[in-house]
Amino acid sequence: MSYLNSFLSALVAGAYRLFAPLAFRLYLLRHPRKYGDRKSEKFGHAPLRDVSRPCLLVHAVSVGEALAAQSIVEEFSARHSDWDVFVSVGTVTAREVAAKKFGAHRVAYYPLDGDAWVERFFARLRPRAVVLMELEIWPLFLYHAELCRVPVVVANARITAKSAAQYARLARYEFLRRWLVWAFNAPAAWLAQTAEYAERLKSVGVEAAKIRVNGNVKFDQIPTLLQPEIAAQYRRLLQVETQLLVAGSTHRGEDETVLAVWQKLRAEIPALKLLIAPRHPERVGEVVARAGAYGKVLRRSQISESAGGAEIVVVDTLGELAKFYAAADAVFVGGTLIPHGGQNMAEPCGLAKPTVIGDSYCNFTETVAALRAADAITIVPVAAENLTGAALVERLTGAVREALSSARGARARAALLALQGASRRVVEVVEGVIAHN
Repeated sequence: MSYLNSFLSALVAGAYRLFAPLAFRLYLLRHPRKYGDRKSEKFGHAPLRDVSRPCLLVHAVSVGEALAAQSIVEEFSARHSDWDVFVSVGTVTAREVAAKKFGAHRVAYYPLDGDAWVERFFARLRPRAVVLMELEIWPLFLYHAELCRVPVVVANARITAKSAAQYARLARYEFLRRWLVWAFNAPAAWLAQTAEYAERLKSVGVEAAKIRVNGNVKFDQIPTLLQPEIAAQYRRLLQVETQLLVAGSTHRGEDETVLAVWQKLRAEIPALKLLIAPRHPERVGEVVARAGAYGKVLRRSQISESAGGAEIVVVDTLGELAKFYAAADAVFVGGTLIPHGGQNMAEPCGLAKPTVIGDSYCNFTETVAALRAADAITIVPVAAENLTGAALVERLTGAVREALSSARGARARAALLALQGASRRVVEVVEGVIAHN
């Protein structure tokens, strides 16, 4: 039986080598405009570089991973100025973002997983080590990394329960299990975001000695300090006399509730200002129209330091939300009163702002867990009520009232600072595998 399993494993490997490149070719024939004039990069034609300098390759498939990789790239570059750090990506939008972040000459598409293409990619870049973000396991890439004696580290590793179950089903077949175990153990180290992900990695066959719970590098992207003069400038801009409530990244169905809360609080704090930043810019017009029934409203683009006076400001510009958070006395983060899963509450919390959210935050469970453990965030239960229901408005009003005078902001910042440092630890592991290679 062992001979049969060995034969079948070899057959699977051979079939992958044969059919994977064919499948990729067929995909590109069906999508001829995909990747534009950079299509050759998918076949290993990465930009040529000065190979006399050592190179670290960081691979990030999507936009989110490319943004998360920034802190690793910056940390490694600061410690090793004599090295090139090259970034590969998997999607068109990720390439655009990475080119802006790291420079177009340092970015290329990750090669399709065919022998000749991966071999060409390695020959052109000659990396000394590779960092793969999250869970990007391609057998032939790992095989050629092994042939070239290039150590691979998986950073910010995560594996969902669904993916783990799928791998477990495949592993019931011995000839597939051997192949999967080899692929999962080809990397020199797995740096898991959480203990839960670490246990799942063990369940799919990764050796326990290769796994380390390292935290989430995305926490290293959270701003935890903004110059006081910026907060003062934006408070002047908005003509804040007493206090400012910022509702960030709101979705349809939340604005009416926020406006009703603000109206109730104005009975207690007459000069309280409200700023609403809709998550989707195309909603600005409808938010302005709705807010007009509650008070004098202006768009952000209509306000200057010499011409303000609005009671309610609706943000119609990009890139300023962190500055508005810095100017706030309390923050409500949207996407949490509706079954959406929440928007990023770490940004205002990192800026030490007392923050209120609804109970829909499944997109940020790790962040909220840390903040709850430190009693550093207020969560308002929504239940099954209508979002404009009096009970929900009353609960949210009480939460915002408390936030306007609470010390939770300082605790929130401290809780998030404690979660930072994963990028530095990734770089330390990379340095270790390079030294022992």
